[in-house]
Amino acid sequence: IGDAGAAAIAAALPESPRLNDLRLGGNQIGDDGATALANALTRFPNLSSGLHGLRLSGNRIGDAGGIALANALRAEGTGLTRLELATNRLGDGAAAALGAALAQSQKLLAVDVDGNAWGATAEGALAVTVLRADPPPSLLQLEGVRLAQHVAAAGLDDALRDCDNAAILAALRAGAP
Repeated sequence: IGDAGAAAIAAALPESPRLNDLRLGGNQIGDDGATALANALTRFPNLSSGLHGLRLSGNRIGDAGGIALANALRAEGTGLTRLELATNRLGDGAAAALGAALAQSQKLLAVDVDGNAWGATAEGALAVTVLRADPPPSLLQLEGVRLAQHVAAAGLDDALRDCDNAAILAALRAGAP
């Protein structure tokens, strides 16, 4: 559907208050389409409270689209509990913005961002931010993240040991080398 299709869907979202899970993976959506969807989430609070899942894996979303979606997560009234952005083109800027959004989000329970293009520094910042989140997501997919290295560098060795959330602890340990 590309960016034009995503923008058309974003424009129609306010007329779909019962929609709770939007699955647009593998549709060649780029930054413009992701930004249109993010803008719809922030402009229409009723939509944000009803839409709980936004699945955009396997698209062409880069930093601009990732940052727009992260800003939408931080907006008051956003009701997303699941965000899937795996296998896109997210870079360091998007990783930083998503980390900040995760740290503030009280509702986001599941996040899938594996298979993106960010560097080791951004990857580490995102992993450490997630460990500090309260509450942390119950499902986090950061496949290939060298978590143990980043946790040690940040002095957060106790975060893995003392994590109250068994599901995220298992996922994080599985990702550690």
